[in-house]
Amino acid sequence: MRKVERLVNLIALLLNTRRPLTVEEVRNTVPGYQQEDYASFKRMFERDKEELRSLGIPIERRFTDVWEVEEGYLISKDRYYLPELDLTPDEMAALWIASSIVVEPGTSDEQALVKLSLGADGGADPASPPWLRARLHLDAPALPQILEAVAGRRRVKFKYKAAGQSKDVERTVDPYALIHSQGAWYLTGHDHLRGAVRNFKLARIASKVAMASRATGPEFEIPEGFSAENRPVTEPWIAEEGVGVDVAFSPRLSWWVEQSIGFEKKGAWKDWSVVHVNISDEDGFVSWVLQFGEDAVVRSPDRIRAAVVKRLRAAARATRPSPAQSRSASKPKATKPKAKPRARGSR
Repeated sequence: MRKVERLVNLIALLLNTRRPLTVEEVRNTVPGYQQEDYASFKRMFERDKEELRSLGIPIERRFTDVWEVEEGYLISKDRYYLPELDLTPDEMAALWIASSIVVEPGTSDEQALVKLSLGADGGADPASPPWLRARLHLDAPALPQILEAVAGRRRVKFKYKAAGQSKDVERTVDPYALIHSQGAWYLTGHDHLRGAVRNFKLARIASKVAMASRATGPEFEIPEGFSAENRPVTEPWIAEEGVGVDVAFSPRLSWWVEQSIGFEKKGAWKDWSVVHVNISDEDGFVSWVLQFGEDAVVRSPDRIRAAVVKRLRAAARATRPSPAQSRSASKPKATKPKAKPRARGSR
């Protein structure tokens, strides 16, 4: 049984009981606690309690009877559920705006906000679409498995297709963090194939995500000083050491490149901004820079410029009609001669 399911079952049991439940009752009721070794169960139960308490769930320990001989556990509904909210129209509008940044459309969170709106006099109209919203793509196929692996520090393996590569490669990763950036989810962790910390775009995972072993506990330690907030998410072809490339971006695009991707301006070419980046995957970089069309020009080195030109010419040839098609299109169609009208009285 997955850890998430065990925790949900524990919450449901302690929330719906009318009296404190003993440790033995919890063990016999919650699936996942039926270990033969009592000491193993007790350690797991203690870890689960502390994790739920760290999330703000009020697990309380109380005596099971008036004689105060034995203790048990429960979750107080008064402390678990929110009190009745009496929001003014202005407060309701502010809540809509703030939540629209992180709430996915159509989810239970949005439904809860609709209910609050309907219960407030003059509140926000739930039929009106919020004017500010950020899509977090919570339906990403690999997201639940990787989230569980990050929380439990479990090593994972999957097939991954890097940018510019035609084949999937199996990767084994110690997942450190999940990051949502530039409209996509990224896994940051130690890549055993490369022997270094790498970012993996979830959209490029080409297989199911599986645990690398049957271990039940943490399999690695996150390095001291690691911070997901201080680690920028970049394209996989970017490297600290590699081929240095100068790229010029047009005025209408340069501000976005500097703010969203984090490239620093190195100089200027005409009225364009020039940035410098080190790359480790030339094909991946060429694919990336071509998506900007006429708003990006590779200035140096010549080898990368030639690779861009080669890719453009190949694309032009692929879309150009063949000589046979050209002749067929230019050749006038033969038409049947119109029959001459017969003279009257002729046979």
